[in-house]
Amino acid sequence: MINNWLKKRKSRRLYFNGTTQSLHEEYAKAIKTLSEAIDLDSSHLDSYHNRGLAYFGNGNMLEAIKDFTYVIKECKEHEMAYYNRCITYFAIGEFDLALLDANKSIEIDPKNCSSYTYRSYIYLRKQENQLAIADASRVIDLGCRKDGFNNRALIYQEIGDFSAAILDWTKYMKLVPKDSNALCSRGLCYEKNEDIALAIADLKKGMKNKSQLRAVLRAEAEETLIRLENK
Repeated sequence: MINNWLKKRKSRRLYFNGTTQSLHEEYAKAIKTLSEAIDLDSSHLDSYHNRGLAYFGNGNMLEAIKDFTYVIKECKEHEMAYYNRCITYFAIGEFDLALLDANKSIEIDPKNCSSYTYRSYIYLRKQENQLAIADASRVIDLGCRKDGFNNRALIYQEIGDFSAAILDWTKYMKLVPKDSNALCSRGLCYEKNEDIALAIADLKKGMKNKSQLRAVLRAEAEETLIRLENK
């Protein structure tokens, strides 16, 4: 009895250490530590779940799916396991399986903004654009306004509705005024709508903090600004 208690206690300590390693992106160490925690107490589902996250961070998607699936098998209502398996399926292009898990995550917790956000990504990849927009709108309705406006703007921009994207980027920037990625994204939308003066203004503002820009967006913004200023 005492021996089992000591094992569980050591297992929890390893669990917390492994989780911390994973948060610090020391994924290989985290996998090893969490595996040791599981060896000492195989009933602790959070150790499997967090090892799945470490596997995901380390790029080992199939092992991550195995851990999340085990957690779901043992606890049918483990919302985070469904959510994180959804993300993992999405990462390997298994959009139908990702959608099933997103739906289940939302069924368990209908107010989880993150699940709606990820489901909108899935719908977009499946070219179900109106459903993607509806989920992004649901995120806004749930009160996650920054994430919702940002996500819906990206969706509108990707499907070519640049006027709607500009409206959402503008709403987003009322909440986050100095977001360089949003400024450059709105600038690119203005350029598509042939509002050249507004495009140049946004791109110039956004390019002031180049280090904050996503690499692909930075390259497109730089090329567009040079082209517009040389017209």
